[in-house]
Amino acid sequence: MSFGHLIENIGGIWALIIVGYGISAVFYFASLFSERETPELAASWIARVAWIFHTGVLASHWAQSGASHPPFVSLGESLVFTMWAMVSAYLWIEFYYGAKRLGLLPVGSAAVVLLALSSSLRAAPVGVLAELRSPWIYFHVTSGLFAYAFLSLSAVFALFYLVKERVSSAAFMRAGSFAFLLAIYILFQKTNPGHVSEAGVRVVLLVFTLSFLLTAFSKVSARKSKSMTLDSPKKRKGKNGEVAGTGESGALGKVTQIIFSSGVAGLIILTAASFVGMQAEHLFRNYINVVKFAALGLTCLAGITLVSLVFFRAQFDRHLPKANRMDRFSYQSLVFGFCLLTLNIIAGAFWSSLLRGQFWTGDPKEVWTVATWLIYGAYLSLRIWEGIPARRAALISLLGLAAVSLNLFIGLILPTLHSFNPG
Repeated sequence: MSFGHLIENIGGIWALIIVGYGISAVFYFASLFSERETPELAASWIARVAWIFHTGVLASHWAQSGASHPPFVSLGESLVFTMWAMVSAYLWIEFYYGAKRLGLLPVGSAAVVLLALSSSLRAAPVGVLAELRSPWIYFHVTSGLFAYAFLSLSAVFALFYLVKERVSSAAFMRAGSFAFLLAIYILFQKTNPGHVSEAGVRVVLLVFTLSFLLTAFSKVSARKSKSMTLDSPKKRKGKNGEVAGTGESGALGKVTQIIFSSGVAGLIILTAASFVGMQAEHLFRNYINVVKFAALGLTCLAGITLVSLVFFRAQFDRHLPKANRMDRFSYQSLVFGFCLLTLNIIAGAFWSSLLRGQFWTGDPKEVWTVATWLIYGAYLSLRIWEGIPARRAALISLLGLAAVSLNLFIGLILPTLHSFNPG
């Protein structure tokens, strides 16, 4: 697909929005390496302009389609709306709290998802089924999607907080390797959009498995090295006070970084191959495949971010806001998201009682939403009453992001009453 054909397919206004978010994300990334405020200011203003156009398109879409066609009925529409909500929440936090230089992931995610959904952005609006039409749908769905946006932002801030707190690169690679193993298994082994080579998928799975095992081994080695150093202060140490050859600064750490980066490169190649295969076989006509490709794009963005964190820790650490501010951004975003998720559950229960005569049906979506709510409820309880360290709280926030992601896409995995219209 040529760039000109892509522009024609997306439509001029959507292309402008996607390019705007993409350029803004590039400037946000550049701001993490620059002492000047120019990249940061450019990124923020470009994101605001793209957001204004995004808002206008959604409003126009709803106004032209009528009240029975809100812009979040199909899964694709919901993703577009969620990206708008995430950018809205981030820009508000950036403006109100001064969250500088942190827009790479939220704005970059919007660009990636909208680009992946480009084949459906000009599709006719999908209406709500007659039996589901109720004022509760607006309150129930919008509160849920805004909750996902704020909770995702909380995880982004938690990730950058861990960078400021000097969490080891090995820990990032270990968590990333496990997450990518799970994502690749679900997206390629189970569904394989684009019919990518099984051998290629297995190779990338093997690389991330090796990366995970090596980072786990380095953690054990670091503990033993610390014990040896305490027993024998004359042991030869690396740059970071680790016994040479065992930690991040040693040979094992360098090899692990190369292997992890190779896995991310392989993930990007698999995604590119998936795009080519889906395009050649016209699989983008299947709406579910489009959504799977959006998930692949987000996985690649996460991989690029983690590789950047591993190799450019010093620059990121120097230009990010202070750790206590990052922790505050994460906590406040989570509180907003938790309150909205609570409203989502309450509104859903009332809507279900009116529609089906019962507050609870045991549907997988309902079960997982409550499980997600309990994870964040545990976070707030531990944070407020137990006073757990901010580092552990950040890890819980990242765990919650996994729950939120599964909650959003659970209709693709399990049969549920909450399946979106196909769009």
